[in-house]
Amino acid sequence: MKKFMLTTISILLLFTLIGCNNNKPEETEDNTIVNQPVEETEDNIIDNQPVEETSNTEADSKVDSAADSEAAPTDAPASITGIIQDATMNTITIKTAEDVELNFMTEDADKTKCNGLIIGSSVDIFYTGQIDGTDTSNVTVTAMEQPSEQ
Repeated sequence: MKKFMLTTISILLLFTLIGCNNNKPEETEDNTIVNQPVEETEDNIIDNQPVEETSNTEADSKVDSAADSEAAPTDAPASITGIIQDATMNTITIKTAEDVELNFMTEDADKTKCNGLIIGSSVDIFYTGQIDGTDTSNVTVTAMEQPSEQ
């Protein structure tokens, strides 16, 4: 009985190791890579939820007109100030003075001048790129700073 259990466990372990092999991409004669596995990231996962049509709200219009009037190049550094509505490890949602909610990815941002991101407190976000209405997907946050309390 012990030999049977040992053999069964050995076979299962062997199948486990075979299933976890290292899939290296194959190169063809013209040096193109085939059979390359795709890593799932936040950027390449498609949401299977139906897309809802939204209308341009008054708040979106305010942000659009402000963005149009600036006419700054997309790589020019800019900043925006708002009240923190939500904050996670790599995102922050703020509400601006125009009552517009914006969500930013903060993964690579310098957060050294922030002493804890507390909901309801003010924050300055420094970024490059262009905010299009409430769409911040073309924005790269470079730094965040909490204004000093006076």
